[in-house]
Amino acid sequence: GLSWVGDGAFLGGAVRRAENRYGIVAEEEAFIDMAQTRYDIRGGLDLDGPISTVKASGSVVDYEHTEFEGPGEPGTRFTNEGWEARIEAGHAPIGLLEGSFGLQASKRDFAAIGDEALIGPTTTKSNGLFVFETWDAGQWGLEGGLRFDDVAIDNIDFGKRDYQAWNASFGAHMHVGDHLFFGASVARTGRAPTDLELFANGPHPATAQYEVGDDALKVEKGINTEFSARWEDDAFNLSATVYRFDFDNFVYLEDTGAIFADPEGDLPIFQYVQAGANFTGFELQGDAQLGSAFGADWKADASADFVRAKLDAGGNLPLIPPLTVNAGIEGLFNGVTGRLEAQYAADQDDVAAFETPTDGYLTFDARVGFDVADGVRLMLEARNLTDEEVRVHSSPLKEIAPLTGRNFRVALRAEF
Repeated sequence: GLSWVGDGAFLGGAVRRAENRYGIVAEEEAFIDMAQTRYDIRGGLDLDGPISTVKASGSVVDYEHTEFEGPGEPGTRFTNEGWEARIEAGHAPIGLLEGSFGLQASKRDFAAIGDEALIGPTTTKSNGLFVFETWDAGQWGLEGGLRFDDVAIDNIDFGKRDYQAWNASFGAHMHVGDHLFFGASVARTGRAPTDLELFANGPHPATAQYEVGDDALKVEKGINTEFSARWEDDAFNLSATVYRFDFDNFVYLEDTGAIFADPEGDLPIFQYVQAGANFTGFELQGDAQLGSAFGADWKADASADFVRAKLDAGGNLPLIPPLTVNAGIEGLFNGVTGRLEAQYAADQDDVAAFETPTDGYLTFDARVGFDVADGVRLMLEARNLTDEEVRVHSSPLKEIAPLTGRNFRVALRAEF
């Protein structure tokens, strides 16, 4: 990447190339060989007048991967080519009102060629208009946004589907004294279904499932409410958020209980469906400076999150993580940092139809960092010290692919 930055303008570009080869858990001999090239450009300009700033960005992506049945045995080939562009203009303040507006457009061509093609060639075009405004009165403020998206998805086998989706949000916040903050927001969301959700019909070896789409899916709509509070000072910080998301036509992948017989191995059949659903949850996060002891400065941090996801007609949504808690303590002594942290996940017994419960776990990690030169740091890390068996409930591969057991990592980082 390379950027030019001036007093009132900037312009930059970047190129990223990635090549990976990795195994497919569902098939012992199979592996994926993938390559991706991405080009990005971004620029901005400060102006005098009703329009105060203009920012624009664009990207082009060329992706492909081939699923090999074994060495020298190429199977299905996937390609994904597309571009995205965005331009945003900020207006000069109108009293306490500041904001921006703009448009965004994208196009994506996806194709799968081979015996196990999950979906036929599909083109997705999207155009969006948006506006976002804030009113900041110092101790309190308001903010709101509006966005409209027009999405067209054209599949070689099923034809074209057009969707229009509206998103709107409104929020308020208030500072109480120097340390306490409160915020609340409500949003009306809309999302067009994706090409896979509409037109999938085939085996998906990467997730060990046979996926079937529904070309009659409607726009997914929801009403989201959120409340947050935060305390901040030099010695102690604590934040809490509670939320409730209510959806009409929520799209998810449902286990049908049926099996697709395949010479390469039977696969459970999953169908994209939509139904009324709701999510209720909270997030907590805090950190504290503990002072000095044994010649080192110490601090601690912790976080917790929980969500309950249910269908309006009764039952649970699949792949919902359980209560998770993270906690750590860190010390600094003469350029050497040490950290010990723990991760806890509760049992997940609130499962969907044909979904199995998942046992919880408690793991411990340790990390030590050394400054070996100016701007150069050596990191030594040990993860899952007690070699626990960890299965992640939100993974479709939890039964056959647990997380890594006890493992070690060495990294060298240079900053200049």
